[in-house]
Amino acid sequence: MAGFGLITLLRVVYSTGAVQTPDQIIGGPAWIHSDRFDIVAKAEGDLTFDPEGRRPARVIAMLS
Repeated sequence: MAGFGLITLLRVVYSTGAVQTPDQIIGGPAWIHSDRFDIVAKAEGDLTFDPEGRRPARVIAMLS
């Protein structure tokens, strides 16, 4: 994943329904809206979405 903002990464990691829009994340330094990050990770095995459309727990663990 390349060029992701911190707000986007937070929404991915905490995609439990608690954070649905960027407006729900309040506070923090100004750079959380402007800086971009590249995530480089390698995992073995199946990383497909589960039958309910959720991301695999392993992917979430790698990002958090």
